Amino acid sequence: MRPVPARSRGVGGDAYGRRMTMCGTCHQQVDRAVHQDAHDPKTCKGECGLTLPISRFPLAPSAGDGRRATCDVCSSGKRRAQSAERMQQKRQDLDSWNARLRQHGYEWKQCRHHPVHHRGWDLFDPAGQQVSEDEAKRRIDEAEWALREPDLDR
Repeated sequence: MRPVPARSRGVGGDAYGRRMTMCGTCHQQVDRAVHQDAHDPKTCKGECGLTLPISRFPLAPSAGDGRRATCDVCSSGKRRAQSAERMQQKRQDLDSWNARLRQHGYEWKQCRHHPVHHRGWDLFDPAGQQVSEDEAKRRIDEAEWALREPDLDR
């Protein structure tokens, strides 16, 4: 069989149409369709930077070696930090929404005999009428808009 010149090879493949990629560790051409190029041990690209057995890296089918670039400890630590950050942001959003409600005279009252309500709390407007959160938000937005743009009401 005659070798095929490099210029006739397809982009991203060899003369036989295989998907060839360059391994970042061993710098060899790897046919990802046949096997994944796994190196043991592997160096973590996360905060720890340790060289660990490949079994310590979570699975990632799209990666060249089938594993993530960060070890399980770095991956879980990052996820925990992101989760804590999201929870803190949610709490801040809820606190600011409740402060905005209080500023406009709305208040939450606990309902003991409400079997369907998800939290057992009802929202009441300044007149003492029960309202939904969506209705309260609409009323507050209208009131704040009227304060900012008094000339548009004419």
